[in-house]
Amino acid sequence: MQVSVEEAREKFPELITLVERGELITITRNEIPVAEASVCWNYVKGLSCERMEVSVQEAREKLPELITLVERGDFITITKDEVPVVDLMPSLPLEG
Repeated sequence: MQVSVEEAREKFPELITLVERGELITITRNEIPVAEASVCWNYVKGLSCERMEVSVQEAREKLPELITLVERGDFITITKDEVPVVDLMPSLPLEG
């Protein structure tokens, strides 16, 4: 599923639920993929997710700033009740 930064901010709780179910969300700025949200597989495998961590509420409030960090190459883990549920990571450049 692909959504703009603005749509992601508006629909954040619903998107988190989709990611928890295994859906990959691509977040775009000006129709260019800038971040992906996916299940925190390290946590699912029992491994650590050592990245910048923010709560769902904090991510919702600061999503544009977090996307800017991801565009620069940072990885961010979003937590729900202190459990990692979503990883935001840079998108791979499009071939073309």
